[in-house]
Amino acid sequence: MVFSSENVGCKCKTHEIWPLVRQSRYLESVGHEFFTDDGRVVAQYSRRSTPHSSDWVYYDVFVNPDGSDLRFYKYPHLPPIHVKTNSKATMGVGDRCFPSANFKEGSSYIGLIKYLGNGEVELKPLCKHGTSWLTQHSHPHPIFTPNDEHVIFSSDREGCCNVYMAPVVWD
Repeated sequence: MVFSSENVGCKCKTHEIWPLVRQSRYLESVGHEFFTDDGRVVAQYSRRSTPHSSDWVYYDVFVNPDGSDLRFYKYPHLPPIHVKTNSKATMGVGDRCFPSANFKEGSSYIGLIKYLGNGEVELKPLCKHGTSWLTQHSHPHPIFTPNDEHVIFSSDREGCCNVYMAPVVWD
């Protein structure tokens, strides 16, 4: 499938709402959206071949608020959840990390994401978050610090929810 700004419809002057990313019902899904520092919208996107199949392919999609400059970055396996980008939108962070199909503990890790020029992503585990996921109070929801040198996340790893900081180290 070729992705382009033709997939988007804009009714800016009529005060109507419109999808920034057009999708096929029951085949595609877009959500968990946020703004980058330069004003682009990033959302998590997935698609599958048929309405009842489980062959989901996952992406982060970057798009301008007017629907232009649509760019997709494909994950090799399961994507992180609750992704946020660094200040230059060259890297992301999410609250799980599956860099390979055989990495089974991905739900326990904060994952760093590199957005590559070929529309792919590279993933690397940053640290174990230790979150129980048992309550709405203990989801990591990682973010970069303003200088992009650390990631902040929450966890109930010590019995109650607290905020933690890990240095961003790719190599």
